[in-house]
Amino acid sequence: MLDVPTNRPTQRGRPPSLSQDQVVAAAVEVGLRDLTLQAVADRVGVSIPGLYRYVEDRSHLEALVGDALAARFTVPERDGHDAASYLVQIGHSVRSLALAHDGVSDYLQRLGDHSSSWLAIIEQCDQSLVALGVEETDAVALGSAVANFAFASVERQRQAERTAADGRLGGRFTDAVAAVANELPVLHRGMQTLAEVNPDEYFGWSLDCFVRGLMGGLQDSPWAPR
Repeated sequence: MLDVPTNRPTQRGRPPSLSQDQVVAAAVEVGLRDLTLQAVADRVGVSIPGLYRYVEDRSHLEALVGDALAARFTVPERDGHDAASYLVQIGHSVRSLALAHDGVSDYLQRLGDHSSSWLAIIEQCDQSLVALGVEETDAVALGSAVANFAFASVERQRQAERTAADGRLGGRFTDAVAAVANELPVLHRGMQTLAEVNPDEYFGWSLDCFVRGLMGGLQDSPWAPR
């Protein structure tokens, strides 16, 4: 029996269309902490050489992700705020972004050539503080201190969550305190109470206290006129 030709076109496996925006969106999903070309290439379904059609290298990809995250950062409006409450709002914005995107703290600590978006945000916040009556150097120092406080808080929260999720490590400190609760009554009762506090509320309280301390200590800063 002769084979009858079907006249069906040969499937050549044409790759699906892809854009740089899609590559960046995939990279944001991977996250700055785990960002590699291979991880992003796997997510969008191309090879690493195929990824080079859209990004120059990992550094370029990281910069694009940084710009994408800058667009998601909520810059506080200064209307209705004094300097202290504006700093509190900056702290909450920083924490929200850091909680949503692991690794953004490390990225912002080493801003490089492709950092204009973030530098513009920092300048905008500093200008708002100046407009609210803060000296320029104080504004830069205060904004940096609050951002670092928020980042450190997020890192501590993540560490606590990782420890709690690890059956071998979770609760080890708590169990040690509970085992000698009669000898450590203040620590034991305090830990029990704090364990019930919402992390958002704890951060809000600690940030308010931190900002009040910063504002009150400006006259004693190392750069203050003597």
